Amino acid sequence: MLSTHMHCYVPSSSPDVKLEARIYLPSWPEKHSSSVKPLSPQIAEEKLKQWYGSTSGTGSDGEVQRQRKVIRMVLGVHPWSRLGGNMLDPVLTHSLVPAALSHSRIGVKTINMRGVGLSGGWQAWLGSDGAGKDVIAVEEWMGRILGVKEVWRLGYSWGTMSVLSSAPSPPLRLKGIFLVSPPLSIFKLTAFVSSSLLPAALQTVLDDPETLNTALADRIRIWMIHGTEDEFTSNSVYHTFSEKFEGRGLHVVEIPSGGHFYRSQEEHDLLTKTIEEWLE
Repeated sequence: MLSTHMHCYVPSSSPDVKLEARIYLPSWPEKHSSSVKPLSPQIAEEKLKQWYGSTSGTGSDGEVQRQRKVIRMVLGVHPWSRLGGNMLDPVLTHSLVPAALSHSRIGVKTINMRGVGLSGGWQAWLGSDGAGKDVIAVEEWMGRILGVKEVWRLGYSWGTMSVLSSAPSPPLRLKGIFLVSPPLSIFKLTAFVSSSLLPAALQTVLDDPETLNTALADRIRIWMIHGTEDEFTSNSVYHTFSEKFEGRGLHVVEIPSGGHFYRSQEEHDLLTKTIEEWLE
């Protein structure tokens, strides 16, 4: 069962394309229930501002709003849709969401990228095809509505490419990036172009995080997790990648005998625990 959330559409980087999203926050009004049909961006914005967006109230109502105030949002990006990836992937709904909500005042937003679920547009067969711009647009929408100043990103498999895109505009600050099983090599069907693009993108982030956001004063917290028996990337490729970047700011967690999909209870528990630690 999914945690209580708001099911809605949010703006993308293109005026004529809306993305299907689910917003998970630490607390919701007692009468709130998740809608089957996504709310429009306008209705979602109105409700979020009403429930969480203001801390200017006085008395008990104002205190409730202040306690609900989310200070950090984590955006989760799903795997490649051509292999069934979407925002309801268990890595996002059953690991990321519970891990984030175990911390006070942290919210999560998951989105269906273009052409996935009820999202508009279409997804290219290879690469991210501008998905990074949509990531930024979604973050900036949340920042405007909830007043959040700090954003974190988690990308799973194909989604790792999108979370390594440019940072949002100030006053938003990109503070953390979590890479779940990035497809680093051409190994079976789905490793596609990220095998060459991902290391270059990560190197840019680690070498000079200021290029992501001129307002960022400290280094981005970048973690990666993978299984030693990943179905799409060999363990030797992960080791080579880790050795290159661990001494420069990348923290790597390895799951012995773990695969790409985190389906066993042990894999799920370790992934969830690691995400919790990353958010601390």
